[in-house]
Amino acid sequence: MLFPIDYFPQRYIEREVDKTELVGTWKITPDSESRIKTFFEKIQNGDLDWEPITAPWKTITLNEDGTCQIEFEVSWDIENKVLPEPDAGPTCTWKIKKITGYDKEFSSKYVPGLFVRLEHFNEQEDRYYVYYSECYIVEENNELVLWDFIGDPEQVEFQDFKKTNQ
Repeated sequence: MLFPIDYFPQRYIEREVDKTELVGTWKITPDSESRIKTFFEKIQNGDLDWEPITAPWKTITLNEDGTCQIEFEVSWDIENKVLPEPDAGPTCTWKIKKITGYDKEFSSKYVPGLFVRLEHFNEQEDRYYVYYSECYIVEENNELVLWDFIGDPEQVEFQDFKKTNQ
């Protein structure tokens, strides 16, 4: 069990993942995009305190050399903390890493996940920004899915990414 609350679906992969399995372009699923839009509507209506979504991107391309490219969705970064300026030339890298999950006794457990690091220089503020994101990996219907929570995990809303090409 990854999460200790009964209504949390247990979504994590039971095996090691090879880097070559993740190389390619991953796109957010239409269901996930709909959940994100609903999430922001709740924030705008005052029904939900703002919690940053984990990955404000629509697609991520994971290259074999450990670099990546991200297509951001500007409206999903409320405080403009993650998005680089258009000409900032962000550096994006990725790797498979053990990330923290929990068993039913709420003891820490490590599961394979995707770790993404994005760095960019903000000329107006004369400083570098570094953003980290971790996504869980699950295998559903013989297909890998990258996922994480949208905002607070207690809301049990997921954003899923499925591979669209190699």
